[in-house]
Amino acid sequence: MGAAGATFLCYIISFSLAFIILTLLFKSLSILRTKNGSVRPPPTPPSLPIIGHLHLVGSVVPKSFQVLARKYGPLIQLRLGASTCVVVSNAQVAKEVMKTHDLNFCHRPQFGSADNFLYKGSSFVTAPYGPYWRFIKKLCVTQLLSTTQLRRFRHIREQEIQKLLKSLAECSSEGRDTDLSRELTVLTNNILCRMAMSTSCLDNVNDAEDILGLVREFMHIGAKLSMGEVLGPLGKLDLFGYGKKLVRIVGKFDRVLERILEEHEVKNFESGDMMDILLRVHKDPNAEMRLTRNDIKAFFLDIFLAGTDTSSTASQWAMAEIMSNPGVLRKVRAEIDAVVGSSRLVTESDLQNLRYLEAIVKEVLRLHPTAPFALRESAEDCTINGYDIKGQTRILINVYAIMRDPEAWSNPEEFIPERFLEDGDGMINRMNGGDFRYLPFGSGRRGCPGSSLALTVIQVTVASLIQCFRWKTKDGDRVCLEEGSSFSTGLAKPLVCYPVTLSTIVVRAILSRKRNKTNRPPSPQALPIIGHLHLLAPIPHQALHKLSTRYGPIMHLFLGSVPCVVASTPEAAREFLKTHENHFSNRPQSSAVDFLTYGSQDFSFAPYGPYWKFMKKICMSELLGGSTLTQLLPVRRQETSRFLRLMLRKGKAGEAVDVGGELLRLSNNVVSRMIMSQTCSEDDSEAEEVRKLVQDTVLLTGKFNVSDFVWFFKNWDVQGFGKRLKEIRDRFDTMMERAIKEHQEERKRRKEVGSGRDDDDDQIKDLLDVLLDIHEDENSDIKLTKENIKAFILDVFMAGTDTAALTIVWALAELINHPDVMERARQEIDDVIGSGRLVEESDIVNLSYLQAIVKETLRIHPTGPLIVRESSESCTIWGYEIPPKTQLFVNVWAIGRDPNHWENPLEFRPERFLGEEGSGKSQLDVRGQYFHLIPFGSGRRGCPGTSLALQVVQTNLAAMIQCFEWKVKGVNETVDMEEKPGLTLSRLHPLLCVPVPRLNPFPPLRLDNTQGMAFQLSLICLISTVVIAFILWRKQKKTLLPPTPMALPIIGHLHLLSTIPHRDFHALSIRYGPIMHLFLGSVPCVVASTAEAAKEFLKTHESSFSNRLAQTVAIEALTYGFQDFFFAPDGPYWKFMKKLCMSELLGGHMLEQLLPVRQQESKRFIQRLLQKGVAGEAVDFGGELMTLSNNTVSIMTVGHTSTENEKDGEEMRKLVADSAELVGKFNISDFIWFLKRFDLQGFNVRLKKTRDRFDAVLDRIIRQREEERRNKKETGGTRPFKDMLDVLLDIFEDESSEMKLNKENIKAFILDIFVAGTDTTSITIEWALSELINHPHVLEKARLEIDAVVGKSRIVEESDIKNLPYLQAIVKETLRLHPPGPLLTRESSTSEVVCGYNIPPKTRLFINIWAIGRDPNQWKNPLEFMPERFIDENGRSEFDVRGQSYNLLPFGSGRRRCPGISLALHVVHVNLGALIQCFQLKVNGGDGKVDMEEKPGLTLPRAHPLICVPVPRLNPFPAM
Repeated sequence: MGAAGATFLCYIISFSLAFIILTLLFKSLSILRTKNGSVRPPPTPPSLPIIGHLHLVGSVVPKSFQVLARKYGPLIQLRLGASTCVVVSNAQVAKEVMKTHDLNFCHRPQFGSADNFLYKGSSFVTAPYGPYWRFIKKLCVTQLLSTTQLRRFRHIREQEIQKLLKSLAECSSEGRDTDLSRELTVLTNNILCRMAMSTSCLDNVNDAEDILGLVREFMHIGAKLSMGEVLGPLGKLDLFGYGKKLVRIVGKFDRVLERILEEHEVKNFESGDMMDILLRVHKDPNAEMRLTRNDIKAFFLDIFLAGTDTSSTASQWAMAEIMSNPGVLRKVRAEIDAVVGSSRLVTESDLQNLRYLEAIVKEVLRLHPTAPFALRESAEDCTINGYDIKGQTRILINVYAIMRDPEAWSNPEEFIPERFLEDGDGMINRMNGGDFRYLPFGSGRRGCPGSSLALTVIQVTVASLIQCFRWKTKDGDRVCLEEGSSFSTGLAKPLVCYPVTLSTIVVRAILSRKRNKTNRPPSPQALPIIGHLHLLAPIPHQALHKLSTRYGPIMHLFLGSVPCVVASTPEAAREFLKTHENHFSNRPQSSAVDFLTYGSQDFSFAPYGPYWKFMKKICMSELLGGSTLTQLLPVRRQETSRFLRLMLRKGKAGEAVDVGGELLRLSNNVVSRMIMSQTCSEDDSEAEEVRKLVQDTVLLTGKFNVSDFVWFFKNWDVQGFGKRLKEIRDRFDTMMERAIKEHQEERKRRKEVGSGRDDDDDQIKDLLDVLLDIHEDENSDIKLTKENIKAFILDVFMAGTDTAALTIVWALAELINHPDVMERARQEIDDVIGSGRLVEESDIVNLSYLQAIVKETLRIHPTGPLIVRESSESCTIWGYEIPPKTQLFVNVWAIGRDPNHWENPLEFRPERFLGEEGSGKSQLDVRGQYFHLIPFGSGRRGCPGTSLALQVVQTNLAAMIQCFEWKVKGVNETVDMEEKPGLTLSRLHPLLCVPVPRLNPFPPLRLDNTQGMAFQLSLICLISTVVIAFILWRKQKKTLLPPTPMALPIIGHLHLLSTIPHRDFHALSIRYGPIMHLFLGSVPCVVASTAEAAKEFLKTHESSFSNRLAQTVAIEALTYGFQDFFFAPDGPYWKFMKKLCMSELLGGHMLEQLLPVRQQESKRFIQRLLQKGVAGEAVDFGGELMTLSNNTVSIMTVGHTSTENEKDGEEMRKLVADSAELVGKFNISDFIWFLKRFDLQGFNVRLKKTRDRFDAVLDRIIRQREEERRNKKETGGTRPFKDMLDVLLDIFEDESSEMKLNKENIKAFILDIFVAGTDTTSITIEWALSELINHPHVLEKARLEIDAVVGKSRIVEESDIKNLPYLQAIVKETLRLHPPGPLLTRESSTSEVVCGYNIPPKTRLFINIWAIGRDPNQWKNPLEFMPERFIDENGRSEFDVRGQSYNLLPFGSGRRRCPGISLALHVVHVNLGALIQCFQLKVNGGDGKVDMEEKPGLTLPRAHPLICVPVPRLNPFPAM
């Protein structure tokens, strides 16, 4: 050891001697070169060997350089060991460097610590001037540190300052001292953490503390490492280990940041903080500069290094100087008391009025700049102040010395804030670096981009500390103003002092956080009496948007004497409409609304309570529910046809049309007929009266009434509103009394003739009928008066007439101005519908671009630009106190144009809703789930008529695009987009166009009177029908058919069936028995509605009913002429395919082989939900479950998921949906024999298109698979596993197979699998979730079972299902109440006698599984959801669903039962179990329940999507 130590010592001595000799040699050569050349370097003090001028530098470096400058001049050259630099010490020379030669000095030097920097090359602060630096600087100025971003997070700064004050108040009450230096450092660090990384630092307090500790360590070690440069080459050896320490510190920082980055990615950049902005750029493939993760982390390290210590140091110096200057303290406190008062805390909005405080901060930054040096590096040789500066020379601009220069400042060492006031001796009032005497934040392009944030934090912090406390030092000592030696020249000693409370009112406000008028949102200057009313002209939503850009996303206004709060961003809207929805569930009532609605007896403006809840329930279930809208579809069709006929007539005549006026007539007619079964076009005078009445009502309710806003005018009718209101209400009252009287007389007449029963299926009820039913019902929950009815109808007229018409007008105006969008929409419509028929409501689901156009229109032109609410009680939002009875305005117009959420928000680009731009907005809904698109409001007060509005808007807009070219009269053929003031968002000028017909021939329009058409057909066929019926009756007298209702000629019993036939069959069976006979048109049918009847058909007489209903146009076309398996007749081919299904395609071996596939897809599904849940986003569970089942089916059939190629996946999902719709849709040609050859509904065109598309997809897949199989055969390779397509191709290629399959058989079978397998499992899970949400005790019981069996460390698997009997019981109960196929269909092959009734051959059989599952003779309390009914006394669930028990037949029974039962149960059980285990499902709005309304279709889907937020319940979440 001794010898080794001696050797090392000799080595060090030798190396040092060599270094000294080399240094002296280089110095001599340098002096010689300077004497012989013409270079004139800056003056330099005498230096010593090796150390250079280090001996001249004291502990406070800027002060040492200042002393040297006074002796050697403002520009000197120093050698600190092996490092050389030039120091600038006055304003004139600084100006030369930072302005005259700015481009040459726009680089910053790299120091020794950079070599040990993990993010080398990524730092913004030290990045060379170039594309990367310019991009980050632009990002800072426009987004990261922009004025808008700073205002957005104003509440964070106020909250953190309040925390500081609360901590200090506690110290004051306990008589404890406080380390103000530490408190201020924690404050600035917390503010930076929350603004940079949102809630990450709040969710886990250790994050903020860890970051602060790492920043301090970094600055301490980094400074030492940088000083190592004085050692020259020796510094690279890291003799003291500082390099390794720095690497360790940055490594820790990297791990913290990586975790927070991952959390933000899971939340999908929801919060909009700095990290979200940078991640969006990182993910954006079209970004000007692609950022790496290291770039993001390096930026945050820069932010924390530059922001944490500097702002807190400046605040400390400010407090130290103020405490040392009592006169200054008295003056600033008096100013704060005068401006703010003592009843509330100072806020950022007060700073503009605190000029002396601003002067204090400026003076503090002059005397104690937190960055005493501005660092630069020359890019090339230049001359400064007459001296030559070589390229790559480091420049230190001594800001400390410049701002204490006696030539620039009088009494520079004294603390005199008055010098910064206009009447002082200095005139420097800006801090942007324009005056080079004052450079606290640098100057030029390298000036600090965060100066605004720093000044705001410093000023409001210092003001709060002065306002709330008197400050005493320990033992009355003077504050030590000695400067420390840190980078930011902080105080040498911590600022430890005692806070003494000034005002008990302020203390109470801080400690209780219940301040009266203390912390209101920012507000402009108000005027007496009128408040801020003068700021709202001429268009309120535009004026409010303009104000929000200055005062932030939440601002407080007084409209006269009415307190108001305005929310202008999605985040603010979410706080009011979701987080605090309970406080903002009321709407404010104006005098006009109150009078017109008979004392607020309507629905829209009724206060939240029992009456409002009852009316909302009636709206959603009856008045505006799915069944009512379906029932009134013919009304909307007729009015659309009437509108198009008028446009066609005008177009042929070349006449211009006021599109807005005609659309207003259309929507008015639709609303009128829905309300009162009469159109406003039937009587022109009455039509004009109704339209004028609606327009006058909207005008008056939206007009400014001074009595509503100025309290002492409340009882005065200054503007004469009262007379006009009375006139309007009297006119409306007269009209409604007449309509109600007519309805009551008609109802009385129907009852007298025996056809007025409440359950009469033949009578279509309008809204007035429904309301009168409730009015007359003595057992109703709420008794409706006639005033309630009239007020509700006024609501519907006001809300429904204007808004739909305006949306269509705005959309058409945008399309005219964007012909490329119009052409794309037209092409889509032509592709989907063709030119042979008109677009219908059922087509809209296939017109995705049209839907995008409507969404984009509603984004830019929301018909209700302001959502209005009123607070029912006091609440706190973002730290702001909102008192009760405060009116809330959510500026929907501004939110739709928010550049933080919409790229190029003023451009009309429907593509943003299609996912083509990667914007993530393709799944955006307009029903209030996404707060950056809320045209219909959100929550419980969201518009209940959204579905109706969308149907009217989308269908009529599509028809207008399809049928006409819209020619604008004028030179440029464009229309202006100016808005008109009003309650709704109207156009300023009417849209006048000539509708030129573009289709030739024009598609046939529906007749106005469909009943007239039916009557004509009846007359034509009456005689033949009577003769045929008589013959059949005589023939059937000898046989006994099941009971049957009275049939009509031609249509038979079709009139008895609505869009949901299984319910109609059930209602009929109650009257006509468990087996009944019907004629659907000319097709004989029999319906079985009990378990006993089902057993007779499916077991006793199974051989006669072993064929499936096949003779439909849709099935024949889609199955290549019945070449599939599902609809194939019972015979050799069907038996062969059944055997193949059970043994190979859907057998146990195949299911076991594909278990990893199902597990993988389930994991992907759970991960998608987890991502949404963490981000707090609502999910359409039906859509997500459809994707899951579609992926599972895809990989089982063709070996890949539909999400591997999103385009193919979307195409396949659309094909499956289209096929299911066409197969399940009513086609009159299938039921009326003499119409068989006519394609009246345009089915053939759609069927051909659908089959051709499906054919093209499958042909490509089969061709690729055949080529792959050939290649594998040639190379001797094999596929990992055989999917169904492989099995089918094996048989297709096998010459010795017992049954030869062709390509059509294969394609038809795959279509069967997709249609049968995709929809049914997802529907079952969706219904199960709905029932569980509505029955939380069942959900909790299931969750306890899963937790007990599976635990919380892993996710439930298929192997666990056998041990989860209660989960199995839930699935069985769901299948009982909501069978995915509510009707089981068969067809008789021979004549049979069943239960004594004769069933002829070719009779269609419908087994009503839905009715059997609800049969009270089979099930106790059949309508209740009770999984316990399937649990036996041993706690097992043994009841079978595979067709053995005829009271539960969700998968059919016998030989024709579903061959995929096992697969379906696997998928349903395991995914439902995982959802129960992993998530709490939160339903937005209402009482947390979901509706259980069914939608028409081949399967049994929900009428409305199940939209919930999947909140993760497991922490930590199991690894997947």
